[in-house]
Order: sequence, then C-alpha cells, then structure tokens
Amino acid sequence: MMLPAVRPLIQVDAGDREAVVMGLQAHGVVIVHGIESREMLHSFCAAFGQLRNHPDSDSDGITTIYDRGSTEPGKLAFSSRALALHTDRASEAMPPHLVVVWCETTAEAGGESLFCDARAVYLDLLESASPILAELMSPFLHLPAGCFPLFDRQNGQIVVRYRSDDLVRIVDGGSSAHEIFVQSVAYHTQAKLIPAGSAFVLNNGRVLHGRTGYIGSRNMLRAFVDAVPLTDVPRFGFAPELHDGSPKESRSKS
Repeated sequence: MMLPAVRPLIQVDAGDREAVVMGLQAHGVVIVHGIESREMLHSFCAAFGQLRNHPDSDSDGITTIYDRGSTEPGKLAFSSRALALHTDRASEAMPPHLVVVWCETTAEAGGESLFCDARAVYLDLLESASPILAELMSPFLHLPAGCFPLFDRQNGQIVVRYRSDDLVRIVDGGSSAHEIFVQSVAYHTQAKLIPAGSAFVLNNGRVLHGRTGYIGSRNMLRAFVDAVPLTDVPRFGFAPELHDGSPKESRSKS
C-alpha cells in the first residue's frame, strides 16, 4: 500500500496570525484568505518582518507577476509558461526567509500553484537513499553566487536551495543524484489554484514552489519577507528530525 504523499494544505484567515504560524510550522506553506488589496498585502507582510526589495519590485517591495512574454533566463515568471519547482532567489548567498504571493486575478485556464515540502523529500532520501542525500549535501549546484549544496546545514536547520533553469549547472557526476531528487520531489508535490483575494505564504528554505502554464490574464503580487529573529515565525529551513508527532510521509511497499 502506498501512503498519501502530501497532507492537505492549511487554509486560514489573514487576521489569524497564530494559525498562519502553525501552518508554516506544520507544512512550511499556508493558504491565506481575506487579503483585499495591495495595501492589505503590504500590511500583512510587514507584520511578519522586513520586506526585501527585488530588481523588479516597486517602491513598496511588492512585485507584480504577470505575462510580459519574457523568454529571458531567470525571468520566466513574467510569462504564461509553466515554472519548474524552485526556491526563490536561489542564486543569492542569503535567500529571503518568507515568500508571500497574493492572487489579484486568476487565469482563464491553468495557473495552478505547485508546492513541495522539501522536508518530506529530505526524510524520504534519508531513509531510502542516504548516499544520495550525502551527495546533495555537498557542493552540488553551480549558481552565479557560487557552488552550493542542494540541502545545507545552517544553524541547526536543514535549508533547501534549488532551481533548474539556464542559470544553474549540476556538478560533474551529479546527474544520477539529481534525477533521484527530482523523482522524490514529484512524488511529494501538490497543486492548488489560489483564488483571487487569497495568497500563499511559504518558508523559502523549506518549500519548493512553481506553477502550471496558463491562458489569459493572471496577476500575482509577490513579496519577499525577512522575518524578525526570535519571533514566533518558524526558522528558515526545517529541523532535521520530526518534532511535531506527525507521521512520516514516505513510500511503503504492499
């Protein structure tokens, strides 16, 4: 018998901070409802930390993601094409802690958000392919900012860093390990259509995200948030072991 690969995403109201934090702790990602404007989005994000500017963001730190027809490497978010699972700003030495993406308008068809809890992938590989995990925890991804492990230990946490576009190169001899990682990611991935007026919030050191391709106009507003240390916000990344009593999500044989 095969166990379910993913648990249902937690959905909460934007005004319930405790529920948002609990969702981030349990899954690394939470769906938030009840954000009615760009101003409300900014206030929601600012309650969790400092908004980080991006080259494409406006003066308030928020970036509007829509189809500009971009084909430039690293800019495919600004197209209607599918986006492979990734962590944001993986090419930076210090990626942002939280990613918040609010839906202003949905597409006519497609445009589902994709999520994969990398903690589940890590535990999967730890149990069934520990030599592969060790390889992934060594320098593995050649990125503009340097060569980084895919899974890295930072301050007692495990942090995932990943992208698979034209800006990254896998280390020589790493293709087999990468293929096994991709297979586990696919197993632990789920899709969710974010309705207008709702957002997702994710821990960028724990959860990979992407999207399916879409047709029509789709506007998403994105903010990067660096959470204030020593607050209730879960730390960047995830603990190497389970501490919440959750069942381990992995394949099992019949």
